[in-house]
Amino acid sequence: WRVGASYFALGALISLVLHIVLAVWIPTLDSFHNGVGVVSSGSCRTAGIYSTLIRVGTTAVSTLLIGGSNYCMQCLTAPTRKDLQKAHDKGIWLDVGVQSIRNLRTIKGYRSFLWLLITISSIPIHLLNFTEELPRNATEYLNSIKKAQDWPGSASESDIGKFKRLSVEECIDAYAKPVVSGRRTVIITTANETGGEPFAFGYEYFVGRYINTTTSAYRPYEWICYDFQLPYEYAFSCYRFIHNLTEQRGQWAPWFLPAMYCHSEIVEEDCALNASQPIMIAIILCNSIKLIIMTTMVFWVKGWPIITLGDAIQSFLNEPDPTTEGLCLLSKAAVTDQPALWPKIELTDEPDPIMARRRRYRWSDAASSRRWFYTLAIFGVSLMGMIIFFGLIIDLIKNNDIVNPFSIGFGSVDTAAVMTYLSIPTSTKHRYRILAAVVVANLPQMIFSVITFSLNNLLTVIYTAQEWEGFSRYRKTLRVSEPKGEQRSTYFLQLPYRIAVPFHVATGVISWLLSNSVFPLVISSYDSLGRAMTDVDVAACGFSPWPMVLAIVVGVVLMAGVCSFFVLRFVSTMPMVGTCSAAISAACHHDDGQEEVSLKPVKWGAVFVPETEGQEWVGHCCFTSSLVKRPKPGRFY
Repeated sequence: WRVGASYFALGALISLVLHIVLAVWIPTLDSFHNGVGVVSSGSCRTAGIYSTLIRVGTTAVSTLLIGGSNYCMQCLTAPTRKDLQKAHDKGIWLDVGVQSIRNLRTIKGYRSFLWLLITISSIPIHLLNFTEELPRNATEYLNSIKKAQDWPGSASESDIGKFKRLSVEECIDAYAKPVVSGRRTVIITTANETGGEPFAFGYEYFVGRYINTTTSAYRPYEWICYDFQLPYEYAFSCYRFIHNLTEQRGQWAPWFLPAMYCHSEIVEEDCALNASQPIMIAIILCNSIKLIIMTTMVFWVKGWPIITLGDAIQSFLNEPDPTTEGLCLLSKAAVTDQPALWPKIELTDEPDPIMARRRRYRWSDAASSRRWFYTLAIFGVSLMGMIIFFGLIIDLIKNNDIVNPFSIGFGSVDTAAVMTYLSIPTSTKHRYRILAAVVVANLPQMIFSVITFSLNNLLTVIYTAQEWEGFSRYRKTLRVSEPKGEQRSTYFLQLPYRIAVPFHVATGVISWLLSNSVFPLVISSYDSLGRAMTDVDVAACGFSPWPMVLAIVVGVVLMAGVCSFFVLRFVSTMPMVGTCSAAISAACHHDDGQEEVSLKPVKWGAVFVPETEGQEWVGHCCFTSSLVKRPKPGRFY
């Protein structure tokens, strides 16, 4: 176990160094302001690729850190043989092979303290996320509407060169978008008129101004629909009626002036990826705590904790537990149900033999009803919450006049899909508004971390039971933390790789989908010269329907897979011990007289017991390297 903890400590060290480098580098950026720096700016396509890579990378790092934390937490709650014997003498059983809060009452205080610290430090790990921002030139500008003879007027040749002439159809297509990228000022030219003074109208349009965080009103590019030939309500629902407008392109008259064509200012795309230094500092603190705890475990935690099922079997074979002698068919149910067969009132009492039964347990019987209830409850409630939340968001998007919410791209930013009721008040300081938006956006990740933790524990219990049941069918060596002789090394987190790999891939995919479903969104306004008018107009959460649908689907499939354990049954009728230390020890009272039995291939079953004349025959079952048979149903052992 120290080797495993060392590997995870090395991973935590590498992660810590990378975050320290980033935290030191961010303030050196020219754009650093209010704790936020622009890591990358330029092409929106490039920024999108970087964003995807960062999300995949941060998901992988956070999954690694959470996995390492689970491993170390399981090691910290694992009892030593001294802890087990002390508890058994008091009639208390402990969990073996799984992370257990139950064990915290009996293990040493400093290990409980380390477990608590590493648990708390895991909470902010999923805050490891770069904040995203709309393209800087996404702010639309209707700079002026002029008559034909007024353009280009006094404009310089360099300014004229930045503009491209567009037809009415092209102009509407270019600017009737929630987020305009690569364009800025638009000058609409009207038809010549006789007489009168030249008319010029100045107007500026800002995306942030039209995302109302109080009423959730959404009116993008409404200036396009200010047309005397269209119903008045079109201007307030331009997003919905833009298709109607395109059918009348030849009669387009924004601000009641018939348009001939327009000139659009072409600018370079300027999408930005931001990094928050306060978030980096929070991650560094949590990472440091994890590294210190893991290092402490490797070098200073004393004793040999019984981490795996094989460790427990080895310990009880080498030194049988007197409190469970004579109870070879003891199951966990016989310990927890009333009246309990264990503990015996006195060690000298002769226990009553137990009848072997022909019962094939379900896989679900390996875990307690309480564990199943808590795991399925938190998973089911979270799934229902996601579905309800998804419905609310779809309703919000439809209210913002998007007929098909799924037209929003995978993980794409669309101002119609901004959760304004999750926006941060403008009275809050900028850096805290951004930090709060990140925290709110990553709440689903934190909740899913709890689900992952619960599922990992449940699967560990079930596959520990499968390993236990396998000893009644096959003769094999023990899988232990410190293998000797023919013994096998244990898995990380006690799960077989054929289960651990798909499980962590599935949870990693869900985590990545959640990061694309709800993400922090910061919107700022820039003037026609590209100068920032405000630091932050809107700090809220963006939403993308497709990733959340896929996350729900994968989550349902994962939950269905877990529920399948209620149908599957074990092959043999070996007593179900779960993770109960007392029931495990009861099966390890061998009397084959061989030393170091635990180093050899062993099998569980009924050993030879000669019949005594005049006495009722009582058999015995145990782990042994000798020949065994299956217990006969109806007979006592």
